[in-house]
Amino acid sequence: MFDLILRPPVLIAFCALAYAAATFAMKHFAITPGLVPLFLIAATLCAAVLAEVLLMRQFHIGMVYVGILAAETMLVLIFAWAIGEALSVKQLAGAALVLGGAAMVMV
Repeated sequence: MFDLILRPPVLIAFCALAYAAATFAMKHFAITPGLVPLFLIAATLCAAVLAEVLLMRQFHIGMVYVGILAAETMLVLIFAWAIGEALSVKQLAGAALVLGGAAMVMV
């Protein structure tokens, strides 16, 4: 079970999810400041950093960073769309470049 959790795709997904959750908490904190969103920001960033450190034990920093960035980009764009924030063509093109660059590095 522990081996499954430490597999790179699982760690990348967890890390991206944790960073995206921190982004969600920051958005909430910007609208409604309080201790709960502040604690959530700290907890999710700590979890993301731990997962990223585990990944860096296995891979070069460039590979790790690009993989996490691509996954996080998708999650944050989905979140932004879900809460009704408009995404411009320029933002979508930028996301496409991030994802395309990730695909180039990962293959």
